[in-house]
Amino acid sequence: HINNLQPLLYHSLLLPLPPPLPSLLLLMPLQAPVTGWEGESLSLPDSGRLLLDKLVAAGVGQRPVVFVAHSMGGLVVKEMLSQSLEEPPSSSKGRLASATKAVAFYSTPHFGSSMAALGWKLRHLPGASPAPSIHHLSPGPHLAALNARLALLHESGRVQVLSFTEGLATSLAGLGFLPKILIVPYESAYPGFGEVHVLADRDHIDVCKPEGKGAPAYSKLLEFITANMANSITGSSSGEAAAGESRQAAAAACGGAAAATAEDLVMVSSA
Repeated sequence: HINNLQPLLYHSLLLPLPPPLPSLLLLMPLQAPVTGWEGESLSLPDSGRLLLDKLVAAGVGQRPVVFVAHSMGGLVVKEMLSQSLEEPPSSSKGRLASATKAVAFYSTPHFGSSMAALGWKLRHLPGASPAPSIHHLSPGPHLAALNARLALLHESGRVQVLSFTEGLATSLAGLGFLPKILIVPYESAYPGFGEVHVLADRDHIDVCKPEGKGAPAYSKLLEFITANMANSITGSSSGEAAAGESRQAAAAACGGAAAATAEDLVMVSSA
């Protein structure tokens, strides 16, 4: 739920945003039920298309972007970036991938989740048909392809990656008859590249709810955003040459050199 990310905002330095932190903050809530009991949802590709359309309509992609995502929201961000890479680089949708500087993930199931298996096991119960949103949560070629594509962007220096993993099992709301489970274990929450931090005292819900400014879930994110903001200003990141042309086009569309001193922060969370 979008409320999961609010503590990251109201713990102070993100709202209000002091220089040189991002000048535009967008919150994108997503529905990700496990079964038909919990309502309707979109498939992962459809959610990616919807997110891409909404961000482009909001003007995101005309200057450097940092994404912060929780749980399945991270998969939707990866899906959206993959779809953006398929678009002409000079198009508004194509520019979003080239403008993306960094992504921070909180307990994103890069390689699938036990929740997908749970959804399929419950399909025999009335009204509990698996929700479309969990179809791609099972380990398989689609998640592997999305991760491989982000890995290439990271290895080229174009996109920096920060991951947080949960350390405690989580109680499933409404399913009290089931034991607590580690919804996204380390093996799935770490994509295999980038910086990673294990939050040993946080479960899947609280992993992105820091208790204060000094908490790693907040302080490490702030360092990550600040460092990548500095890179976007100085052009010192290793991938700047590879993404230079598309970023120059984005800066020109946003007012030339002034655009290089601003950055958009997009936070995506699943319900």
